Order: sequence, then C-alpha cells, then structure tokens
Amino acid sequence: MLAGSVVVALMVIAAAVTLIPSFRDRDNNNLGADVYEIQASTVRANSPLLLNDLVGGDRAIWVTHVGDDETAGYHAFAAIAPDGCAVEVDRATLELQQACDGAPVRLDGAGLPQYDVAYADGLLQIDLNFAGRSEDAS
Repeated sequence: MLAGSVVVALMVIAAAVTLIPSFRDRDNNNLGADVYEIQASTVRANSPLLLNDLVGGDRAIWVTHVGDDETAGYHAFAAIAPDGCAVEVDRATLELQQACDGAPVRLDGAGLPQYDVAYADGLLQIDLNFAGRSEDAS
C-alpha cells in the first residue's frame, strides 16, 4: 500500500514538472484571450492601473487615462522597461517611476513598449499580442 502511494506521488510530481513549464510558454498555451477587455470607467477611476501577467510573469502592463475626454486618452504599456527595471507607482502621488533609479515615467508610457488600446461603448480593448502578430505578418 505504501509503495503504491509512493509511486502515485512520484507520477504526480513528474507530471507537474513536465506540465508547468509548458503553461508558462506563450507559444504552447491558449490561456486567456489576445485582447483584454476592461471598463473604461474602471481605468479612469483607478489610473494608473496595474494588470499583472498571469501566464509568463513578464508581460504585466500599466493601463492609464490622461485628460478629461472619457472616450480617448487611454494608454497601455509595459510595466517592465526593456532594461529589466520595473515601473512602479507612488500611491500617494499616483506618479509612475522606475524602481531602479526613481526616474519619472510619463502616464502615457512614452519610451516603453506600448499595446494598442481601442475604445468602444465604454469598454477598452487592449491588444496584448499585437506585436507578435505584427512580426508574424512580416
């Protein structure tokens, strides 16, 4: 009985070790949609809003709203700069800054990788895989 339990436990561990890396590989999974939808009012009320990447951990994004127009001024950009430095928010001032050196980051994410944002009927659609499809098309 004990030997059977040990064999089953080893099989579960082996399966987990085999499967976990494939879940983190974007090319081999279908977790989530290519386009993330969120209420524009949620972004306006909570900007800047951090959306963590649950698949690979390397594609967290900031979603922001700049200006007074409820139908425009939305931005989505990488929460990690190309140099590997995270972008963080000072919750007291709601200003973004580089975690490595405290350098300010504009609310439009200028200089950081951007994601397409479309507004329609109070809903934002953020295209999370636009860059990948653009490269595939060329």
